[in-house]
Amino acid sequence: MRRVASDISWQLPYTSPGGHVFKVTAGARADAYWTHGVDPGSDDFDPPDPDGEDFTGRLFPYLAMQWRYPLISHHETFYQTIEPIAQIVVAPDGGNSGHIPNEDSLDFEFDDTNLFAINRFPGVDRVSPGQRFDYGLQWTYSGYQGGYAEVFLGQSFRLDEAEVFNAKSGVRDNFSDFVGRTVIRPVEDVNLAWRFRVDSDDFALRRNEVALDVGPEALNLQLGYSFIDGGIQDDYPDDRHEIIGQVNSQFTEYWSGFVQHRHDIAKGRELATSVGLVYENECCTVTTIYERTKYDDREIEPDESVFFQVSFKHLGSFAN
Repeated sequence: MRRVASDISWQLPYTSPGGHVFKVTAGARADAYWTHGVDPGSDDFDPPDPDGEDFTGRLFPYLAMQWRYPLISHHETFYQTIEPIAQIVVAPDGGNSGHIPNEDSLDFEFDDTNLFAINRFPGVDRVSPGQRFDYGLQWTYSGYQGGYAEVFLGQSFRLDEAEVFNAKSGVRDNFSDFVGRTVIRPVEDVNLAWRFRVDSDDFALRRNEVALDVGPEALNLQLGYSFIDGGIQDDYPDDRHEIIGQVNSQFTEYWSGFVQHRHDIAKGRELATSVGLVYENECCTVTTIYERTKYDDREIEPDESVFFQVSFKHLGSFAN
């Protein structure tokens, strides 16, 4: 498969005298795909006797308008902000032909980070179709002598169901699942975050992630726990309970390193361990990572690998 993908957009930000914050975005995607040795009518990743050859593309315009209204209240020792957020997105209902391969948009997770994204897919092979209305409410607390807290809750409504999304994704139906987060930073170098996804029908907890970040750059500890309901995963029907720990150290001005371990506490087994070394200056970043995985699920088997990546901050990156 070969592809050419482009996205041209125009944005107009505006803040009214009364404090209303608007942002209008108008744009269009233009993509072309050449495929060979595939079966466009099959969903199989490796179909038998693939002899298809195809050229296809799409032109996908979109329009979005976002509104925010931050309401700030000042007190003697702190100030707080209550901010309603709303967004309307208008786009064609199509745009995801079965003749367009999907390689970079398979790993989709609906959460608070992509609720207001115009295209919610992580890659370019799939686009978010149709008309929808996104809305949420955010509260923040900031102490003048330190301390910070944040709470957000949001949801989305679309006029028509979007079959391009998985039935268990939480965004396929008219009303999406609820997504939100809570962040607490009582003192410097201590950060606690909780992210969640709640079913809009029965209010069951579908996804639950807790992360703790402690320590300065010289020696930093990160601990995390994640729960994923097996009912929202087609390829993994069991509930998942995982913990992850990572130690980071910025031991010189340019050099840093980390050690990370992921463990399945439901099944009592190691999932992955990695060690990384990073060199970063004002021009480039060089990263080397050794990883040992013990996933064992159908085609995925335990493996060991080494990643090497060089990123030039003003040019791009390459990896091996």
